[in-house]
Amino acid sequence: MAKTDKDGCWLDARGKATPVEYINKLDIEKEELIVGKIHKALKLSKQLTEFKQECASDIDGYLKHLAKANKVRENWKGNIALRSYDESMVIERSMNDRIEFSEGLQLAKAQIDVWLKNRLGGLDLNLTKIVSQAFNVDKRGRINTAMVLKLMQLQIDEPEWQKAMNILKESITVASTKMYIRFKIKKDGETGECWENISLDFANVGDADAKD
Repeated sequence: MAKTDKDGCWLDARGKATPVEYINKLDIEKEELIVGKIHKALKLSKQLTEFKQECASDIDGYLKHLAKANKVRENWKGNIALRSYDESMVIERSMNDRIEFSEGLQLAKAQIDVWLKNRLGGLDLNLTKIVSQAFNVDKRGRINTAMVLKLMQLQIDEPEWQKAMNILKESITVASTKMYIRFKIKKDGETGECWENISLDFANVGDADAKD
């Protein structure tokens, strides 16, 4: 229930005390609703956290046993899909890296700008636009990571460009890795068999981020 002082009076957000008998009955009903549901939500969140940790541990244990049985070394950091014997159930574990860049990012940008000016004379408007979009920042001051990484996929063999890409590559760091675990079962639908997700939002509960 609401926070109270030593006399049992309810305290509001500013710390003002009000005797319970003067509290509106609807406010008391609302308080019971909110507190009850929040406590239940916290309990469920804890259960999800514990289940996620259990799943992660059991999957790691199985994969280590599998590697040992096949006499191979494997740290299994990547994505994996485990299927039941009849392939009607699947557990998918995927890892999503959060990428950050060091100060080398600006050095790479400067190198690219020099190359664009000297090698292309500023005439390749399409490439200039791609570079500009990659290094533009949003309202929070963040760049488009996907666009920056896409630059390294461009097939440009010019030495100065390759130098810039090497600087860019060295500036990349994996800040954290988020684990996703998904459960799917095969169902018979109107158009045949289809996969149905078992809805559990594991992305934001417990230790979702794990340092490499």
